[in-house]
Amino acid sequence: MDDPHHSDHFPIQITPKTPSVIPIPSIFNTKRADWSTFRSDCSIHLGPNTKDQTIEGFTNTLLAISNKNIPKLSSKPRKNKIWFDSVCLQAVREKRNKLRKVLNDPYFENIENFRKARAKCQASCRQAKQNSFKKYISKINEKTSMSKIWKIIHKLKGTHKDPIQQIRKLDGSFAESEGDVAEELAKSR
Repeated sequence: MDDPHHSDHFPIQITPKTPSVIPIPSIFNTKRADWSTFRSDCSIHLGPNTKDQTIEGFTNTLLAISNKNIPKLSSKPRKNKIWFDSVCLQAVREKRNKLRKVLNDPYFENIENFRKARAKCQASCRQAKQNSFKKYISKINEKTSMSKIWKIIHKLKGTHKDPIQQIRKLDGSFAESEGDVAEELAKSR
């Protein structure tokens, strides 16, 4: 940026380095595995009489058997819901139990019990959300600074951005600590 565009100030160019996204590997959910089928498949396909005796063949066969018999956990991280308390947890568990009863025995009474449990769960979660919101907003009073108010508003909107974490130095490397970033910005002035 050699041209100051008719200004007496030279612009500073900051190029953020976006970290490469590494996919989180999925993990086997061993609690829900079908171990009897897994054992029988292993004894059939991984016995001493198998055709492919290489390590790669063994590994591929074992992974195929595992994928068939062991479900995987979601690789998406759960969002922390600060409002979700023990009352909500109990209501969700009760709703799930009632749903299981409906799926096993779809009688009118079970369906009605499920509907009531679902309504109770929704009401409990809605109340917990409202209480959490009121508690969060109660941090604002007449002495609260405008910067803190705007931070709260941005967090509520979901537009809150973290401050700059790293910048590119003149030599091409990256300044990542707060001190290095401050030094680099001071040098460019």
